[in-house]
Amino acid sequence: MKKKILVIFLLLFISSAYSLSVNLTVAPDGGNAPVTSTLTATVSGGNPKYIFEWDFTGDGTIDAATNSPENSITFTYQAGNHNPIVKVTDATNLKAEDTKKVNISEAGNFFPTAHPGGPYTKEPGENIILDGSLSSDHDGPINSYTWSITTTKGTPDCPATATGVNPTIICTGIGEAEAILTVTDKKGATDSKAIVLKIREVQHDDVINIIGIEIKPEILKDGDAFKVTVTIRNETNTPQPYELCYEMKKDRPDMKNSPDLLNLGACILPGVVAPFSQKKSDELIFAGGWLQTLITPGENYWVYVTAKATAEVENDESFNSRREIFSYKKTPEEMQLPETNFIGIIFAVFAVLVILKR
Repeated sequence: MKKKILVIFLLLFISSAYSLSVNLTVAPDGGNAPVTSTLTATVSGGNPKYIFEWDFTGDGTIDAATNSPENSITFTYQAGNHNPIVKVTDATNLKAEDTKKVNISEAGNFFPTAHPGGPYTKEPGENIILDGSLSSDHDGPINSYTWSITTTKGTPDCPATATGVNPTIICTGIGEAEAILTVTDKKGATDSKAIVLKIREVQHDDVINIIGIEIKPEILKDGDAFKVTVTIRNETNTPQPYELCYEMKKDRPDMKNSPDLLNLGACILPGVVAPFSQKKSDELIFAGGWLQTLITPGENYWVYVTAKATAEVENDESFNSRREIFSYKKTPEEMQLPETNFIGIIFAVFAVLVILKR
């Protein structure tokens, strides 16, 4: 029993000593200027002694530095939006940082609140009406609404900007984007908030429709198993047998002519879906490590799924296709350890082995 307790203690020591995190709190984080706030950094893990570097406004300049146990500091904020940052370094040069948002109003002025509506899911070419109408300002009207749109996955091909409370945009590709709404009041105070835009494949009223593809994990790492689950719907009043066909292609402009990396050679996972109902297919699972031999780290890939159903239509076949994207990251960042700490790790592991042999 004592051996087990010592082993657990040493494992906890290894875990905490070779990871470092910090949480920043700012109190108060709002009000009318000037506001004197206390910034406090709470550290977890690492090896004391800690060095704290303070960037009070988030402009990239280190304004002050303290050593533990002095983990708090005060600063007087003027009107504006501020993003203070604390950076902490421990005795073995592990580093971590955290940031917070501080909104200080002019005397007699309140900051507006942005509300971008959504989330939004559309098909390519459809109108997307962005809705910022729930944005508010306690002491007057909002003067301007500005939307900034950035691609986050795939190639949704959305416009980069839009203006107004309810602008209409059109995305012509497939993928996801982040839309950030920034509202500005009569005195120039601003607030921003983001929402997701999802642009999906065009869905047709076929006998069998694929209404969802779930990929886990979305970011594949070495050794991970890869799982694809498809949700399908029967649009008819009779039971429909079906098969699912899978392809995988690298994300690039000419994907239509790209080779299928899976090369399964036939449709698989047959089943039957009841009338006017939907079901999840059996999961297609690739064992850990196999899929990684086919793909390249740092690249995005699309999984294409086609549902093939026997139906009361010409040629006795109906097809419906859909795709979903994932990426492959070879080495997880969280598994990387500072080179200077390898000796300590070896020592701790050696100590565990000695205890277990006793």
